[in-house]
Amino acid sequence: MAQTSASDAVSSSWQALMDALDGIPEERMGERGAAGDWSVKDLLGHIAYWESRAVAHLNSQVSNEPQQDVYGDVDFEAINQEQHALRESQALSDARAEMVQTHEQLVALLARLPDVSLEDIEGNTFGHYAEHTQDILAWRERSGI
Repeated sequence: MAQTSASDAVSSSWQALMDALDGIPEERMGERGAAGDWSVKDLLGHIAYWESRAVAHLNSQVSNEPQQDVYGDVDFEAINQEQHALRESQALSDARAEMVQTHEQLVALLARLPDVSLEDIEGNTFGHYAEHTQDILAWRERSGI
């Protein structure tokens, strides 16, 4: 049985996220409660930020720079709160654009680096999308959307 490539894992999990987002009315995207007190709009910026960490990590591989530990001694909660505060007043269109642009960068890098291990990017990409896809689907169920 062939092993799933990082590109395939990212693609299928991203599609599930897009499907979960599909059909949410724009006026509901800012409602609190999709993940804790965060809205769906908040999650878009959150996903974009962590995906940008994967992009930076992969860019260092492309340019043969020393690899930085993607996680290291990271206080995830502090970073999440800091990034949330930075994006709190961001327009929905800007949050969407940031997420799409970051994802396009990731996809382009994965095309250049076909041997990326799943474990190397899971936490900031496909595993992260899956986590928040479930949050969004549960919120939609609770909210009747």
